[in-house]
Parts: sequence; structure tokens; C-alpha cells
Amino acid sequence: MRAGIFLLLSLALVGCGKGAPQNGCTKDTECKGERVCTAGHCVDPQGTTVTGKVANPPAPPPPRRDSTAEALLQLNKLGKNLKIIYNTNASFPEGKVGPSPSVACCSQPNKHCQSNGSHWSSPIWRALDYQLDGEHQFQYSYESDGKTVTARAVGDPTCSGKVLTYTLKGSAPGGNASMTMYEPER
Repeated sequence: MRAGIFLLLSLALVGCGKGAPQNGCTKDTECKGERVCTAGHCVDPQGTTVTGKVANPPAPPPPRRDSTAEALLQLNKLGKNLKIIYNTNASFPEGKVGPSPSVACCSQPNKHCQSNGSHWSSPIWRALDYQLDGEHQFQYSYESDGKTVTARAVGDPTCSGKVLTYTLKGSAPGGNASMTMYEPER
């Protein structure tokens, strides 16, 4: 037993100090592709300065939530509710509501729309069984004459001045409710 422990410790000590440092490099050949070893890290040589020293690579951008996912998900949810309502009542809820909330998301704290029950308390939103909980990045609106419907998600998820509008249009040709999603041009 002592011999086994001694052997393991010997192997561990022999391996120490040789090769690349843990999660690093000691020479350019340990780096993949065109990358070079600088200060124990493989870096892209595009960061080379006039003096020939390699600058630290820029930090990767923080992960972003897909800005289109919310609008598509919420309009799909609304479209499913509309199909059920039409199949039950043979018409869409009539009226106009929105934008909800009334203030653009970029003007609100954390540059997100804050959920508030009063935003979704309109009789139309209630008839649609629709509301959002938590922070979100789009304002929602709805308009229908009972036969056709238009719902929109409008927002600037990056608060860069580029407003995106997603539109859901619905009708019921032959008594069968159908929805079509229109995404903004990019």
C-alpha cells in the first residue's frame, strides 16, 4: 500500500513543472492555428502593436438574450389564444388596445418594460387571456373588427434607436382561423 502511494506521488512530482502551465502555454507551437503564446496565454496575433508586442485580446461581449425570441414567442402565444377564441365564438374580440405598456421600454428602469397588472387590465386583453409578467423588451398592441385581427410587438431591444416591429395578422377564411407572422426587415 505504501509503495502504491509513493509511486503515485512520484509520478505527480515528475509531471509538475513540465510542459504548458495549466490552462496556458509556454511556446507558440502549443497554440492552435495562427495564435501565439504571450504571458502564458494563446492570443490572436491581430492584437500586435507597432512595437511588436501582442496586446491583450479584447474581452468577449457579454451574452445577450435573443431580442427576437420575446416578440415571436409572445405573438405566437397570442395567436394560439386567438384561434381558440375564434373556434369558440366564431369571431375575434373586437376593439383596439395598446401599446401596452404605453411608455417605450428604453425609457423605463433597466431599459426594459416593467410588468404591471394595470397594463393588461383592459377588457380586450382580458378577453384574449393575455398579459406579460416580469421585465420585457416590447410594447404590444391589438386591433380587430371581429373578422380580421392585427397584433404588434414594437420595441428597440438594444436601445440603439432601431425600432423593430413584429406583426401578427389573422383571419378566418372558410371559418378556419389562421395566423401569419411578419418579421421586420433586417
